[in-house]
Amino acid sequence: APLFRKVGEYVHDGRMSIAQEHTLSAITKFFIGKRIAQHYRSDNSGKLKVTLATPTGEYHSIGLMLASLLLAEHNIN
Repeated sequence: APLFRKVGEYVHDGRMSIAQEHTLSAITKFFIGKRIAQHYRSDNSGKLKVTLATPTGEYHSIGLMLASLLLAEHNIN
């Protein structure tokens, strides 16, 4: 979160472009998603399951992905 706050400041101040921000987001999502996927390669049928969603109109999903990773690290789908 601190990284993305700083990037938001940089974009606002013109020190970074929106394209650079989107590139950072895409790379971050890729690696978080890869780590989450590692948890689903084993049998997880008996695990507690949780559904996560963003509020209506919210299109930034990195926080959601980090929450999913945290749950996966604690053996929760």
